This record gives sequence, structure tokens and C-alpha cells, in this order.
Amino acid sequence: MLSSKKYYEDIVIDNEQRIRVQLEKNPRTLDPQKASLPEDLTLICNLQDGILGISQDGEYVFGEGLGKSYEVENDGLVYRFKLREAYWSDGTPITTEDFYYSWKRALDLKEEAPYGQLLHSIKNAKQYVNEEVGPEELGINIVDALVFEVELEEPDPNFLYKLIYPVFFPINYENSNMDDTIFDKDHNRYISSGPFHIEEWLDYDRITLSKNATYWDADNVVVEKLDFLIISEDIRIFEAFQRGELDIIEVSKNYKTNIEKSPGFYIVEEGQLDSSIKLQEFEMKSGQKEEHFRIGIIKPSINRVFVLPTPLTYHLKWSYVRY
Repeated sequence: MLSSKKYYEDIVIDNEQRIRVQLEKNPRTLDPQKASLPEDLTLICNLQDGILGISQDGEYVFGEGLGKSYEVENDGLVYRFKLREAYWSDGTPITTEDFYYSWKRALDLKEEAPYGQLLHSIKNAKQYVNEEVGPEELGINIVDALVFEVELEEPDPNFLYKLIYPVFFPINYENSNMDDTIFDKDHNRYISSGPFHIEEWLDYDRITLSKNATYWDADNVVVEKLDFLIISEDIRIFEAFQRGELDIIEVSKNYKTNIEKSPGFYIVEEGQLDSSIKLQEFEMKSGQKEEHFRIGIIKPSINRVFVLPTPLTYHLKWSYVRY
């Protein structure tokens, strides 16, 4: 997704290295195993990391997330994962126990985990959900603090791709084992593995995330703060954008003409999102050294206009957090 570091070196996001984003709804939960709504996933993917990460070429790979490497054995039936040395935002190590607990928890939640079925390719996962076997029969085996193995029912060519879903993200075992309120109400106790942690949470108003100093790739996180302003009405969103209070907005196509007349960003049709456009846009904006750079994306399928700092984003993390 991010094409080349050289196109980012001269860009100043703003004087505070702060980006202000619009969310349409108040997030319901920050629980990676329970989340399914866009506003929930947007926050989670800036707060947590998974095994896989995204490379500069836009590919999901090992070495860009919490996973350092992996091996496939027994004709695709066994995956052996090695984690990098990384830490939660409270300074405690991220271990294989966190992954085991989180994946098992996704199965324990049953229908409360909307994407829990993605784990059903793991050996005995379906039987475990149906309470036909105990946890010791699950095809997840901890080797040591940084290595664990996963055995599948049968070879699954999509298994690695599934790991990008937050249902596979780890949660801190020691912290979350107390109760689940940290995901829904008690945000002061929420512990992050990703590039940001929660600084302030004002329901139905504003959520502020700050850079996580313990993040394994903190040196390449170029944003110090993310402000999520919760606004749903198009007129209020556009007015906030015009006042310079928002850097990323989503409004209906009715506002396309007004947005096109505003300086500082581009409208890019969804079908035109390729690497050449990304390079051209960032090279030009870098040359101008503008404090705010914005690119709009037209999404015909959902009849909305996205105004974004890069031509491609779903998880905000991948778009502008890292080089």
C-alpha cells in the first residue's frame, strides 16, 4: 500500500504530527474477537497488531507484524509460527500464551464472535465449539514463549490470509482474563499491541489515540496522535472539514462538487487506485511540502465519497502510520 519511503520523507502531516479523522458512529466494542462493525475495526486495527503485517508493496507478509517467520509442515497440515520480541503497551511481553488464549476465546464465544468460524479449519475446533472435546484436543500447541504450532483438519490454502482478520489478533491474557469490561467500558485498562494506545475516550464525541512507545516498530510510526471525531450528519462533517478540524472525512456523493472545489486534495476514482497514481500523488505533494495532503476516493458501490490522506485505506494503520 505504501509505495516507497522516499516519497514520505519531506511530508509534514501537521505541526503536531496529528491526524483528525471522522467516524460515523461511536464504536461498540474494542474486542478483536467480537468486533465486526467498521468503526470497531478501524479503532482495533490502530490499537492492535496481528501475526501478519503489510509490506511497502501492499502484500500481507511476515516480518511486518508480530510474526517473525513461519514454516509449513506435513503437506500443509501444520504451521509453525515464530513471534518477534514485542511488548504490550503496559511493557509486558507478547507471548504465544496470548495467541493461544485469544484463539481459544474466539471459539469459546461461539456466535458472539462473528468471525469465529474462520478458526474452524484448526483441528478439532468445530468439535470444541460443540463441546465434544476439551481444549487439550485443539490443534494449537505452545512450544515456547515465542513459538507455537497450529494443526489443521485438512490443508487450507487460505489459512495464512485469514490471519489478517482481527479475530486472530492476540489480547493480553493476564489483563483480559479478569473481565471483558476493558473492551467495552473501562478503556483506561485497555492494553495495546499496535502503534497506538487510548489517551482519551469521550463517548459520542471524540476518541484520541497516542503513539504507543512500546510498539515494536515505533521508530517508523510517523503520527503522534489520532483524533477520531464522531459525527454522522453530512453537513456537520463537511463544515468541520472546511474549518480545518478534520483531515479525513466520509460524506455522501451530494458533496462531491463542493469537495472538488476545495484546495488540498484530489478525487480518485476507485478503479484508478494503482501504484503509479500513489507515487505521482505523493511525489507532487512532497514537493509542495504542504502541511495537509488529502485524496478523495469515490466508492460507487456504497455511494459515498472518502477524503483520505492516501489513495488506499481500510485499516487506517496501513495508510499513514508507517513508512
